[in-house]
Amino acid sequence: IDAGADVEDYCVDITRVFSADQKFSAQQKQIYDLVHLAQSEAIKKCKPEVQWQSVHRTAAKVIAEGLKSLKLMKGETDSLLETGAVSVFLPHGVGHMVGLKVRDVGGKYNPNPRMCCGVKLRVDLPLKENFMMTVEPGVYFVQALIENPEIRTKYKDQINWSEVEKWKDFGGIRLEDDVLIKATGAENLTAPVPK
Repeated sequence: IDAGADVEDYCVDITRVFSADQKFSAQQKQIYDLVHLAQSEAIKKCKPEVQWQSVHRTAAKVIAEGLKSLKLMKGETDSLLETGAVSVFLPHGVGHMVGLKVRDVGGKYNPNPRMCCGVKLRVDLPLKENFMMTVEPGVYFVQALIENPEIRTKYKDQINWSEVEKWKDFGGIRLEDDVLIKATGAENLTAPVPK
């Protein structure tokens, strides 16, 4: 469920994943737990003056390490981040600002956003107290990416393509919460919604 709501004129987003038959398969549970850990670590990183790129990198690192433990990726974690190999499975930024009546773009329009772990981040600024942000990492097995010959060649030494074949019909899992940046860290305003 990827839902939006207007709460006191803030356009908040929230994403939850539930099993259709009320019990995750082993694969689903592994990826769900990995995404949940990536989100938890990224939220811990959300403090005033922390660069948003650092929040994204934190989530990407957890995901890369988790995919290595599942034998889907291989090599040094820093290399998986720097080369962008992790973006095959995390093809988007970790979140965005929440605005009044709009989905906030995160500062003035930037037609050439910087790359971080293989993706262009819409938000590229230091966090400030009272910012409201979504934190929404995910792991996806996107057919267009995992079957792309150029991607397969580019990351042949970093992705175990034979293992990925076992997951290619998986789809993906994302968790999204809205956090308020406070002087002491982040307050997860959507935490009461069950995950």
